[in-house]
Amino acid sequence: MHRKFPNEFKIKNVTFERTATNKYYVSIVIEVPDTKITNTSDVVIGIDLGIKDTLTLSTGEKYSLPDLSKYEKKLKRLHRQLSRKQKGSKNREKARLCLAKVYEKITNIKNDWIHKVTHKIVNENQVGKIVVEDLNIKGMMKNSKLSKYIHMQSWGKFITILTYKAKNLGIEVIKANRFFPSSQTCSVCGYVNKEVKDLKIRKWVCPICGTEHDRDINAAKNLAKYGLMLPVGREPSEFTPVDSALAAEPAKGLRAITG
Repeated sequence: MHRKFPNEFKIKNVTFERTATNKYYVSIVIEVPDTKITNTSDVVIGIDLGIKDTLTLSTGEKYSLPDLSKYEKKLKRLHRQLSRKQKGSKNREKARLCLAKVYEKITNIKNDWIHKVTHKIVNENQVGKIVVEDLNIKGMMKNSKLSKYIHMQSWGKFITILTYKAKNLGIEVIKANRFFPSSQTCSVCGYVNKEVKDLKIRKWVCPICGTEHDRDINAAKNLAKYGLMLPVGREPSEFTPVDSALAAEPAKGLRAITG
């Protein structure tokens, strides 16, 4: 079992599944009493999602998925081999199984990495709030130059796993409005620099206060401050780009961890 059953639970659904590599799994959906955990931490951290570095925290920490390039090369080779096999033949089934095993290996590596990193984030930072970007992943996948890299990062799965682990500890996960210009806003003075929209610009200097920024760390710091400034009862989706300047202002009662 991946996780132990809690003391009180009710089985709601059981599903049997056979994978592409002919392995069998049982998934059990259970219902447990709703126990609200009180988290009194005043710490807020922001997480910027990227391609070069999968995650950048407002603390300055960066995390990248393990190098999967050797498996990508295997996939290309095995896809070619599969295409040459006669449909319905035993050799084609063998080729299909070899290909499925590589895909399974990649999935297992990514899942293991995501579980370890999310565990570290929610357990080692004594955090009360975590702010992530509300990325339009489907829309971004339409970019042929970036789609392959975005798919490999598994941002959606990361956010899902982070959210349920955070909930178990009473940590609130906030999705910042996708129009919030976290990468373009100076995390020191709040100036919005529209000249740095291009993803190729990894470092920039604020023309107002002179602060030199690492693009991803600066974005993560702005996301942390976004969480600080979110008014009680106001949904993140209500934020508009003009709110960005507010994110540079200090908030009372909470503190952003910005390295």
